[in-house]
Formats: sequence, C-alpha cells, structure tokens
Amino acid sequence: MRTLLCFTLLALTLTAAPARNVESRGAAVSFSAAAASAPDAADVYAVVEEVDRIAARAALWPGFDPRRVPLAVFDGRTTFLFRHPNPPPEFVSLSSRQGVWAYAGRHESVTANAPVKLNGVWTATAMLRFDAGRTARAQAALLNERARYAMLASRADDALEVGAKALAMAEHLGLDDLRVRALNTLGVVHAGVGDPAGLAELDSVIELASQANAITELLRGWNNRTALLILHRNFQEVRAAETETLRLARHYGHHGFVRFIEGAASIGNRYHTGEWDDAYARAEKVIADIEQGAPAYGAGTPHGFRGLIRLARDDDADAEADAERTVEISGPSGDPQSVNPNLAMAAFIFTSVGNTQRSGAAVTHAVENLRPLRHLGFGVMESPMLAWAAVELGREAEVVEVFERQQWKPLWLQASLAVAARDFRGAADLCAEIGTTTLEAFFRLQSGRAEDVRAAVEYFRSVGATRYLREAEALLASA
Repeated sequence: MRTLLCFTLLALTLTAAPARNVESRGAAVSFSAAAASAPDAADVYAVVEEVDRIAARAALWPGFDPRRVPLAVFDGRTTFLFRHPNPPPEFVSLSSRQGVWAYAGRHESVTANAPVKLNGVWTATAMLRFDAGRTARAQAALLNERARYAMLASRADDALEVGAKALAMAEHLGLDDLRVRALNTLGVVHAGVGDPAGLAELDSVIELASQANAITELLRGWNNRTALLILHRNFQEVRAAETETLRLARHYGHHGFVRFIEGAASIGNRYHTGEWDDAYARAEKVIADIEQGAPAYGAGTPHGFRGLIRLARDDDADAEADAERTVEISGPSGDPQSVNPNLAMAAFIFTSVGNTQRSGAAVTHAVENLRPLRHLGFGVMESPMLAWAAVELGREAEVVEVFERQQWKPLWLQASLAVAARDFRGAADLCAEIGTTTLEAFFRLQSGRAEDVRAAVEYFRSVGATRYLREAEALLASA
C-alpha cells in the first residue's frame, strides 16, 4: 500500500498544478518544483528529468526511489512511457531517447494522476495541462514552494532570491493568496537573519490573511511569528503566541497545525520555563501517538525533552535510550531546524551519563550540519547544550568556529559562546534574558559560585531535578 501511494504522489508531482508538494518528516521535498525550474514547462522530458534530479536529493522515506518508478505521461498530444520493464506493443521505442516509448494520443491507461497496472507493472500516470493561465499560476505557486523549502533548509539567500521572484510574479498576476504566501516566507527569512522588521512583516501577513480569509496562511503566519519570538524576544511572549496559534488552529479545524505545535514546541516551551510535569506528560502522549502510527514532524523532539527530564531525575538508562531515539529519528534528515536542536539535546544527555563516544558523534554531526550554513536560523535552538557538551569533550573550538561566523548572534548564540568560553555565569544571565529558567539554573550550577548555586537549588527543587540538587548541595557543602 505504501508503494502504491508513492506512485500516486509521483504522478501528482508531474502536473503543472499549484501547491503540489510532498513533505516527509525531517526532509521536506518539493517535487512539484520540477515544473518551475525545468527549462520549458511544456517539455515532458525536462519535467521528468527535473523530478528525478530533485528526487535524488532526498528520499520520501527509506527504500523508495521515485527514479525507478515507471511513468506514463500524456502531454496533450502524445503519451510518453519512461523506464517501463515491459512496454505494451502499441508503444513505439524512441531512438532518440533510451528507455522512452511513445504512443500517439492519450493511451487508455492514462486517465488521471494515479497509479495503474500497465502490462502487469505498477506505473505512475500523469496528465500534463499547459493552458496559459493555469501554467502562470502554477509557476508562481511553485516559486513560492521553492522559496519556502529553501527557508526551511536555512538557505536564507536562496529563499530571499526566489521568494522575491514569487512575490513579484504573484503581484503581477494579481494572485493575492500567493502574494500573502510569499510575504509569509520572506518575513520568516528576514527575521531569521536578524532583521526585526521580519516580525512586523509577519504581523502584516496575519492581518492580510485574516482579511482575505486565507486560513492556511493565517495559521502559518501565527506559527512562524511564534517560532521567531523565541529568537528575538523571550518565552513569556512565545507562550502567549503559542496559545493564540493553537486556538485559531482548533477553531478552523486545522489539526495538522495542532499536532505540529503540540508535538514539539509546546513540550519544549514548558521544559524551558519549569513546567516539567506537564512537559513530560505531553512528551509521553506524543511518543505514544507516534508509536501507534500518527504522523509527526520532528518526531525526535519529544524523546529529547523527555530524556532531559529523565536525566535530571536520575533515570540515566532511560534518558540515554531517549537520546538514542532522538538521534535515530532526527539524524538522517539534515533539516537544521529539526535536527540540530535534537542533536544538541542528545549530546548533552550522552555527555552527562559519561558516554563520550556517542556524545562525540552527536557533536560531530551537529557541527557538520551547521558548518555549510551562512545563516543558522532555528538551528541555534538548544545550542548552549551543544556548546556545553563540546566543552566537556575539549572540542569547544569547533562550535566557536561555526558560531562566530554568524553575522547576527541572537541571545541563544551569545549564550552558547559564553558557555564555550567557560563563562557560565554570563551564559546563565543570557539564558535569563531568553526566559529559559531551566538552562539559567543549569549554568548557574556550572559557575560554582555560591550565590548562583543557591539560586539554582530553589529551581531544581521546584522541578524535581534530583541529579542537579545533589550536585548543588555537594558544592555548597564544600564551599
């Protein structure tokens, strides 16, 4: 059944229709971008080749390669058959194209974008439509998706360039919904590289989407604004924005947004602000749902936060198991906003339980994932934990090299650099500005100064962090 679905998805990506894209956990891949970047959208060969090129960059899931799927494509005049192991006799082999056969007109097997059995072999079929108005809208929609996926991959320069083209095209064509979508992406990118005007842009997006009754962009705007408040301001504002985003998502019945937020951000926000019992219960529920087959983006995140709480409460074995699951689920995707915070949490846990081999591997993976990026964006989340693990391993110079290259250094990055410099009190003060009372208390404990340790004791007692309470009491007793 899964393979059958893959065939259908692949067939759908070949149509020049707006917003045809597939998002897989941790590796969002826009196969529909093929039509936008092909030299000529009406050229079937170019479209199929571009689909194959994009498919080669990231898998929908392990073991599935769209480039091996037989394709039958009708372009309005001819049905082309690609890489079929047993072509029907009515198809004629093309001498100019190896592995391609043609049938004059629309073959009876091609009636929609769907999988069919053609001569006993499952084949993806697609019908391309190239009327001018539809293609123009499709191009604008596909540019939007290319910009959005570049943004998600922290390729800010690409996202700004393509997003500006998408915006200009939407404005030229009078496509208000796509204009709002482009503005949404551009606002995220601007805020993500340190321009506070990006938050104002997202406020405008929310207003425009509300006026146009564009519910998806309204929710996307609120969700993006909430996430960016973590980089620009503090957790108090984040929690208020999270509440409103969830209220709207439930009101409009967009349960995917609800799952997305509750599956990661809601857990992390509570962990950082001292609501550990609630965070733990939420993580348990999300993990149970995932184990029952519920889809989830960033499925490693609840394991990471549950592991941190287990670690603090002296459950080393289960904490380490959660760290392993975090790496296993999150590691292969390469998506900085999902992978790197999870790798940071895993490295922190591994280091704390004395597993330097696994901690070293997590630090290496995180640094390699961040090094190519000019703008780290949400990849800086939980970076103080990564910096602490690197310090404990004697590898702080590696994270400093990556972090210092960043032109904009949000408080998360400043705190990470303070940790790397072993200025734990300075790191604690910066964490206090962010509003992460959990990391503030941890780094006050690391500073070893009596007044800092006493402040940390009160916090750790309130959240039941017996591991850190014991360390703090030992420090005070020896002072």
